[in-house]
Amino acid sequence: MEKHNDPRLEIQLQEALAAAPGESELPDPIVNARLKARLYQLQDAKEAEKQSVRKIPLWYLPALLSIVGNLAFCLAAGMLAAGILQHMVLAMALYTSIGSIVLTAVGIRRASWKETLVLVLRRRDKNKEEGSVS
Repeated sequence: MEKHNDPRLEIQLQEALAAAPGESELPDPIVNARLKARLYQLQDAKEAEKQSVRKIPLWYLPALLSIVGNLAFCLAAGMLAAGILQHMVLAMALYTSIGSIVLTAVGIRRASWKETLVLVLRRRDKNKEEGSVS
């Protein structure tokens, strides 16, 4: 859609949006059409943005990193220790892994991490790339 830069229409549009409509009052057809065109443009832009964005949730990373760290600790302790010390180290690693999973679950529920811990990947437009190559 082409953009119109008529300041009079912009002023009428702003006045129409600011004024409360009466029961028998009909909006100006030009302002009404302009408002509809702008709403359709906004909807198209939002749809294009949704399609060009990929979101990867990262809320599970604290628990995953803790478990990986505990497994590495278990492997190192298992090779170095023997007997009862080895069993104590493995039990401690198991309990801390379970604790990190519980803390992550509580953090997700209480602090709404699911919405905030997201990696956003934007796709590049092929039209913009082709236009920029000279």
